[in-house]
This record gives sequence, structure tokens and C-alpha cells, in this order.
Amino acid sequence: MKRNILIAITFCFIFLTACKSSKNIPLPELDRIEDIGISLNVMDSIYTIKDRDKISLLLDEIKENSNKTKKKSINDEPTNIEIYTLIQFNSKEPEENPTTLYLYKEDDKYYIEKPYEGIWELDEEIYDNIYNLNFNKK
Repeated sequence: MKRNILIAITFCFIFLTACKSSKNIPLPELDRIEDIGISLNVMDSIYTIKDRDKISLLLDEIKENSNKTKKKSINDEPTNIEIYTLIQFNSKEPEENPTTLYLYKEDDKYYIEKPYEGIWELDEEIYDNIYNLNFNKK
């Protein structure tokens, strides 16, 4: 009897641990980021952010203002989205390069997607700040 209870508890623990998904978007730590490259409208040239305060603000705004959705990210980049913004967190360690995110609007909602890890809904104001490269708010 004790063995069956132990097996059941172990199974439940493994099941719950495996099913638990992080609600926070996984982003690199500030001290590991060399710079951030942002390419607006996909084909435009890349705008590079090297200022530590702006990088910190961008990380905080994304973390604090994004909510995990039930949508799945199953491709290298968003599908059926005509216009998106590419955000690349370039690491100080070359083997970690880069962490890539995509920012886009779909059906009057704003999203940030990390390929194969998930899609988060983003506040419109934060979307606008990133899209307009305005990191001086707060």
C-alpha cells in the first residue's frame, strides 16, 4: 500500500513538473548581453543598442508587460505575419549568440515570440516603445 502511494505521489510530481510552463519570457541576464540589435520592418538596417540602461529598461519592460499565451511557436520565425520586428540579444559569449525574439501585431493584439519556446502577449505601449525605439519612458 505504501509503495503504491509513493509511486502515485512520484508520478504526480513528475507529471506536474513536466506540465508546468514558465509564464515569464526567458531572456538573457543583463550582465551577459553585449548589445541588442533591432531590425524594424524586417528588411531595414539593424539599430544597435549598447547603452546598459536602455538594455536594462528593455529587458524589464518585456518581462513585466508580457503574458504567456496558449499559442505555440513551432517555426524559426512567425508564420502568416507580413511585418514583424526582429530583436536579437547578442551575448558577450559567442557560443550563446544570439537570443532571437520577434515582435508583431495580429488581430489587434501585440505579441512577442521566442522561436520554439512560446508566444507572449505584450502591452500595446511596450510594443510601441520597442517599435518606435523609444526607451526613455518610465
